[in-house]
Amino acid sequence: MGPLSVFSVINTASFSFGAILVCLTCLVYLALRGRFEKSQTKLVLVIVIILIVNSVSSMVAEVLKHHMLTSDVAAVSVYVANYVYFVFHTMLAPMVCVYFLTVCGRPANRKRSTYVLTALPFFVTEALVVFNPFTHWVYYYGTNQAFTRNWAMYVLYAVSAFYLLYGIVTLFSRWHALTRVKRRAMMYFFIMVVAGVTVQLVEPSVRIELFAESIAMMGVILFVDNEEEYIDSETGVYNRNALKANLDMLVSLKDPVYMIAVRVTNADAFTRIAGSARARQRMVAIVAQHMKSVVPWYRVYRTGPAQYAIFDSTIDEQGALEIAHKVSERFNSSWDYHGVSIDLHAIVGIALIPDDLGTANDVLYFIDSPVPATLDKKVLERSDLGYLMRRAKVEAAVQRGLVESNYEVYYQPICDSRGNVVGAEALMRLHDEVLDEIAPQEFIEVAERIELVDAIGDFALHEVCDFLQSGVPQKLGIERIGVNLSVIQCMKVDFPAHIKEMVEEHGVDPQLVSFEITESVAAGNYDFLNKTMSQVKADGHSFSMDDYGTGYSNLHSLLTLEFDTVKIDKDVLWDAERSDTGMAVLRTSVSLLRNVGCKVLVEGVETENQHKLLHYLDIDYYQGFYFARPMPKDEFVEFVEKHRV
Repeated sequence: MGPLSVFSVINTASFSFGAILVCLTCLVYLALRGRFEKSQTKLVLVIVIILIVNSVSSMVAEVLKHHMLTSDVAAVSVYVANYVYFVFHTMLAPMVCVYFLTVCGRPANRKRSTYVLTALPFFVTEALVVFNPFTHWVYYYGTNQAFTRNWAMYVLYAVSAFYLLYGIVTLFSRWHALTRVKRRAMMYFFIMVVAGVTVQLVEPSVRIELFAESIAMMGVILFVDNEEEYIDSETGVYNRNALKANLDMLVSLKDPVYMIAVRVTNADAFTRIAGSARARQRMVAIVAQHMKSVVPWYRVYRTGPAQYAIFDSTIDEQGALEIAHKVSERFNSSWDYHGVSIDLHAIVGIALIPDDLGTANDVLYFIDSPVPATLDKKVLERSDLGYLMRRAKVEAAVQRGLVESNYEVYYQPICDSRGNVVGAEALMRLHDEVLDEIAPQEFIEVAERIELVDAIGDFALHEVCDFLQSGVPQKLGIERIGVNLSVIQCMKVDFPAHIKEMVEEHGVDPQLVSFEITESVAAGNYDFLNKTMSQVKADGHSFSMDDYGTGYSNLHSLLTLEFDTVKIDKDVLWDAERSDTGMAVLRTSVSLLRNVGCKVLVEGVETENQHKLLHYLDIDYYQGFYFARPMPKDEFVEFVEKHRV
């Protein structure tokens, strides 16, 4: 066949040839991307192959049909090409329907009878095509080898329309759960397919159907099946954005899906031992690799720096337990990093959507919430999830507290070496009518998660400023009142300006307001925090480091940030009372803090013996139950007046 005849063939079957080129492009794209494990991607591959077979068959029939009267080979080739075309083309609409059912979250546990009934029209039409050489019900070749449609051809079109309509109905029933890109891409697909089928049905000589379907399929591959933005680059599993994109669908389907959440509780062990960010990346990768050895990669999501989740609608509770224990068992042995053995610890929790977690927020809450220390288990079953109910109630109480003014500031006295009350720490309390008293460590964590900690912090500062504005603390000899800051408040760009505005609004001397930051907060972002502290200190405020001695970055915090006072944690004091080693640590800490120019305050003083020990070390300030517990404002004023020296 010469060059001119080749171009003639292409011109004769241009739509089919174009469809082949488009489908081959899709195949190359899929091959380069890889990841054929998902059923959704396998369906795409099958549909593209069907389109290629159809396009080749259609092109052969188009090219040779004019030679059927003069060549037996051409006639047989056309017969075979059309037969292959209809055998495969009859599969196309059902496969497309199955694909979109999968994209829309088709439940994996439907009754078998439902699948049989849905697939029955396909089996009927496929049988009509397969036996057509004997029945001629679909098509036949009449006078002069003219291709003639028979009544069953319209059955094929009707069944194809049924599957397309079924897919459209499913699409709209899941419309609110799909992303905007998926909605538009699938609507584009249906419009293109319907347009191509309609044109070819009305005018059979215009063989545009396959070309329209191949173009539509390319759009689907690019905009629906393309998940590169949802793949975590460090692990090769889905990222948090993928989880957020899929959660609405998972929840809205109301079909049972087991979720297994995994939290590595000491992920910083890699960084501390190896001393590099690369170690953290290695930890993230090897934990994800372990999870991919338990379940297929496309069921795994990396939801945080050291958090993962597995979603599976094909298993029951026993299957979820088996997966959870397989994941957990690996953490019983050490992990290797360049010859160094490192022990990692993980908590694995199981929940059922939607029975246990009814909304997308509930799922994220479960994944992100730390497990209470009282639950001393490595694998938490569904019966262990009562703490989530408690946190949900606390969340409601936190929100209710701002509306109903259930918050109150308590003041815990701070004494100098002579026993005078020279300051106080402002501590938040939440009195809820439903849950009664809620501990600060419980409701502050919840407030941070639901982004209300700023409002609570503003309430505390407002109350302290009101108290100082009254002039009563100054008359009692109070030098300053400390206000605790959360990491979220500290990391706000406008924090210094916001603080300045509030303090100036009350006409309070900034030197009377001190801010307390825990060491864990200080370790978060030294450069940013140092800039923030400098701006606030320039306005006249002072800063204290709280909980000194509970972490490993103390020295770096002291050298980087300009603290005025450092509060030594009570555990350091209690260890000093129990052993010579503990006493040496306390002495060294006090000496170090004085050398860097900080005042020293020791928390947790509860006994006369501890008081004497600290007096011997000439500590600057004392705080603890030995002197006084936190108390409401009026009781605090009364206490200070009574104990003034």
